[in-house]
Amino acid sequence: MTLIKFSLILLASTLPLSALAKCTAVTTDGRDYYIVKVRGFEPPPFSPGDIPIGGVIYEATANGLVFTNAVYPWSPAYNCPEGLTIYKNGVGTPGSNNVFPTGIPNVGIRILDYSKQSYPIRDTSWVYYDGYWNTNYAPTIQLIKTGNITEGGVLSGAYARYQNNSAAGQILVEYQYSKPVLVTPKVPTCTVTTPRIPVQMGSTLATTTFKGVGTTAPPLNFSIGLSCSGGDTGTSVNAYVTLTDATKPGNRSTTLSLSSDSDAAGVGIQILKDDVVLGYGPDSSALDNPNRWLAGRVRQGEAGMTIPLQARYVQTEQRIKAGIANAYASFTMSYQ
Repeated sequence: MTLIKFSLILLASTLPLSALAKCTAVTTDGRDYYIVKVRGFEPPPFSPGDIPIGGVIYEATANGLVFTNAVYPWSPAYNCPEGLTIYKNGVGTPGSNNVFPTGIPNVGIRILDYSKQSYPIRDTSWVYYDGYWNTNYAPTIQLIKTGNITEGGVLSGAYARYQNNSAAGQILVEYQYSKPVLVTPKVPTCTVTTPRIPVQMGSTLATTTFKGVGTTAPPLNFSIGLSCSGGDTGTSVNAYVTLTDATKPGNRSTTLSLSSDSDAAGVGIQILKDDVVLGYGPDSSALDNPNRWLAGRVRQGEAGMTIPLQARYVQTEQRIKAGIANAYASFTMSYQ
């Protein structure tokens, strides 16, 4: 009995100080830190050539923020039994002039506090034990040009944090963009030159062409055409496509449904790019649209792009009914 009691006391005495000193938060998700969604950071399109390396592309301070996981969003409380020294930090490792990476080539982010000091900052002016986080303040964000910008991108997720004492300390507050932020250098723009693309699948096709579910007929070629212009020197843009099943818009498979003017059954149509069967998604240009795919990159000075595709019949059921087999799809272009 004595030995067991002694071992428990010894174990407790070896717990690290950090485990005993952890700050707490009153959250809805069990985290010991708050997540703050920040609105008001919406950089407009810009000309990369007009901004020197190291220059500011865009600067903004939040015009709205929400402590999303706080039980009491208007008064998010903290408690730090061993005391708290706030370390204001970005996400990732800062480079020269305290510029943090963004994931977009040659575009960085600098974060400023209310006195225009740049993160990281260790606030040694006071030791805090308990209180409430300011629900009306978020740091200022600057987008910085760190090299020659040839493409844009998207900012999302966390961009700044309050931590306890150091970069290795406990996260206390995490600032996140409230929605994806588009960073858009003035790059080439494109228009579709083939808004309607009839694909003649053949006047007749013998049902004996198919040998079972999943077997296919020979493919036929067609293409989407783009006409492109503009953009600053050295810039480029990625062209993305989403195919939508016009008969069944909710279709997310890789088989295009037969239309209502068809009387055949047991077959569908597949569309391929580079021998890869493509899926179908919503008629949307959203960045996270399901089954969106990259068609290619358009560089400044290029007059356009041709996107080669193929279409073929595929057997979808054990038995095929002969007849007319038509299908209709639309396509949505998006650029990033």
